Amino acid sequence: MDLNPETLCPSCFGGPDHPLPCPRCGYDPASPRAPLLLPLGTRLLGHYRIGRVLGKPGGFGITYLGWDTGLLRRVAIKEYLPRELAGRASDRTTLVPHSGEDGDQFRYGLAQFLTEARTLAQLDHPNIVRVHQVYEANGTAYLVMDYYEGLSLAEYLDQQGGRIAEEHAKQLLLPILDGLRALHAKGFLHRDVKPQNIYLARTEGGGVRPILMDFGTARQVMGERGRSFSVVLAPGYAPFEQYHRKGKQGPWTDVYGAAAVLYQLVTGVTPPEANERMAEDELQAAAHFGVSPGLSDALAAGLAMAPSARPQTVQAFQTLLGMGATAPAPPSSAAPAPVPPPKPRTNPTPRRTFGQMLGVLLALVLVGVGIGAVLWREAGVKAPSEAERVAKARQEEEAKPQAGAARKPYEPAMVFIPAGRFQMGSPATKPQWGSLATLLEHHPDESPQHWVQIPAFELGQTEVTFAQWDVCVAAGGCSHEPEDEGWGRGERPVINVSWDDAQEYVGWLSRMTGRAYRLPSEAEWEYAARAGTTTPFSTGNCIDTRQANYSGDFFDYNDCGAQTGVFLKKTQPVGSYPANSWGLSDMQGNVWEWVEDCYVDSYQGAPTDGSARAQGSCSARVRRGGAWNNDPSVLRSAVRFRVDPGDRYYSSGFRVARTLTP
Repeated sequence: MDLNPETLCPSCFGGPDHPLPCPRCGYDPASPRAPLLLPLGTRLLGHYRIGRVLGKPGGFGITYLGWDTGLLRRVAIKEYLPRELAGRASDRTTLVPHSGEDGDQFRYGLAQFLTEARTLAQLDHPNIVRVHQVYEANGTAYLVMDYYEGLSLAEYLDQQGGRIAEEHAKQLLLPILDGLRALHAKGFLHRDVKPQNIYLARTEGGGVRPILMDFGTARQVMGERGRSFSVVLAPGYAPFEQYHRKGKQGPWTDVYGAAAVLYQLVTGVTPPEANERMAEDELQAAAHFGVSPGLSDALAAGLAMAPSARPQTVQAFQTLLGMGATAPAPPSSAAPAPVPPPKPRTNPTPRRTFGQMLGVLLALVLVGVGIGAVLWREAGVKAPSEAERVAKARQEEEAKPQAGAARKPYEPAMVFIPAGRFQMGSPATKPQWGSLATLLEHHPDESPQHWVQIPAFELGQTEVTFAQWDVCVAAGGCSHEPEDEGWGRGERPVINVSWDDAQEYVGWLSRMTGRAYRLPSEAEWEYAARAGTTTPFSTGNCIDTRQANYSGDFFDYNDCGAQTGVFLKKTQPVGSYPANSWGLSDMQGNVWEWVEDCYVDSYQGAPTDGSARAQGSCSARVRRGGAWNNDPSVLRSAVRFRVDPGDRYYSSGFRVARTLTP
């Protein structure tokens, strides 16, 4: 076949000797070509020919189909052309800035474009567009890249009716996440992850290879530098930090974009724009669309408004998703597959988040004095000696709750918690990461296990209810009126409240009652949750859906005989389940509970006197206990979860504490 460019269609390089108009691309020589575009047939570097425009010309550059006359193949050629700053000279080829000020900005952007291009040229990753050549000419710069046959992820999603099955979506996104990791390892961000920039290239075997294209780093940098250059962000896919010049960006920025893409794929809905979410966050949990709880929770973490609340690396996000190295499935022209049930995830996570752990335990094991009879315990945890138990009993007798006026009708019922000493956290003496036992029993931020002395205090018998919160709102003490998700208010635990909201409530409650209420410290909370036990749960080695409100749809923790197939998908009225041996209800499950502490990713240097940890920036706070939508492994007494103090979730609530004074 003659592949001389003179015999091919000058627009798509189909041929040879195509009739005109071209039956492949529709090119008609009688149709005018926009003056901003390089003329068809323009030669670059002597051996590249310019053809039709690929996609739509952007405000930052134009990508053309090109023909490599040396290697006789199609290529993609991207030209740096910020239209706000420059236009074509009379030769229709050279770029000329509009003004002197525009020229400075143009040259700055050109340098960023070249830096980005040369970084990409160093990458050899199958899921990042491959750059063959970078060069300057015509007063601008060009990237010569691989050309792929296929379609964008956005186009494919349209073909599938706007939504695809979870597993298929994850298979398509996994290679893109791998590509992002390779990019981040070079110190660069993509900054424009969206379905339009993910290309599904057809392979010889009939499958597809997802490829990440059209990087937005240079665009973003130019927009941050000069007010004269506007950068249009992709609504729904750009996180809040990209809307502000001083917004701190990092791998977590691309995590947000990737999470938004996956959310779009499995729900059929684009997330609300980040600026709108700041005013009123109307992002619906993916679970509302029938998505599995585990994936829904992972997406909630990836789409967190606060950068610090998201997985900080792509690898951490992959771990949350439970995504291993799986080959992507080829797109099909068939209708979207039904949404499958979630599967167990087996990868450890660097940071605790909703439903991120797998498996669950249960066997109705009564705990207390007979702990030694339990078949399994957290390895390395020292059971209390007889002397310690006697001492604790004496302390319970000697310690007295605060005297005071009768409890107000809206005031939470409190339980006296005796002074005592316990080992906080979970032991690190576990098998190597990757074993099921390790994933269920321990996480690095639960270490090192350490002894803590807890003074006697009082803790709310239940989580604060909507009825109690609504009194605060009616009295003007609480400014936020949280949604109840349609589940009802009254005696259900208040949800959709932040750490900041909880502080507002305890401040109001203290003023109204004359008693100093607060949030419990993390150490106090775990001590009370364990209620004298050393096992994973206060219920023993197992927990059952008859003992706590959690997602028991699929897993029995360590196959211990727990009742499965029960997932109520919402909160339950406080006290609906048996209290622990110290009289506290719902310490495990129902809703996550805010505690006072700043989040630190280990217990190194943690207080040993039961006080809250206040070191660090406190950009993140701690929640405890797990919730209605979590796997039972997340309900372990030692589990911790970091969250931005301003974040509100339908799985977040709290209970109050009170210091006892002599």
